[in-house]
Amino acid sequence: MAESISPMGINLFSPFKMANFNLSHRVVLAPMTRCRAIDEIPGLALAEYYKQRSTQGGFLITEGTSISNTSAGFPHVPGIYKEEQVEAWKKIVDAVHDQGAIIFCQLWHVGRASHQVYQPNGGSPISSTNKAISKSGEFSYQKGHLSRILSLVPWKPMKFLRWWRIIVVQP
Repeated sequence: MAESISPMGINLFSPFKMANFNLSHRVVLAPMTRCRAIDEIPGLALAEYYKQRSTQGGFLITEGTSISNTSAGFPHVPGIYKEEQVEAWKKIVDAVHDQGAIIFCQLWHVGRASHQVYQPNGGSPISSTNKAISKSGEFSYQKGHLSRILSLVPWKPMKFLRWWRIIVVQP
């Protein structure tokens, strides 16, 4: 194998201390949306996916994980706002930790990139702006269909902070 040394003399496979975490190398699994969570619950396929990519002292960042029932922008993404979702994530985290790796959850709310098809009762997506994500206002979703976003709901910071507290402060 060729040496992986940067111009600064840092080896890609050398240990690294990231705050309180001791990584055995500098290779990180970046977040990649898998769209494998049926009913927004991460299942056995995701547990196996993350486990297979775990190494002793390795670092993984999960795919975007919905923080509320209004935060999705793709079909079959996992959530972390219901008890059954949290319990499913615990199994994944345990599988990764059993391999000696570290995992961070990427919390996700796609805002104006969402569409009514992903919103409760077909409501408008919550966004920090009332401007469409593209000039045409068209959005590609499920099997390549195009659809126009009808309207956006202004973002309410206090509601977001409540979601954040519920997710981050869980025991």
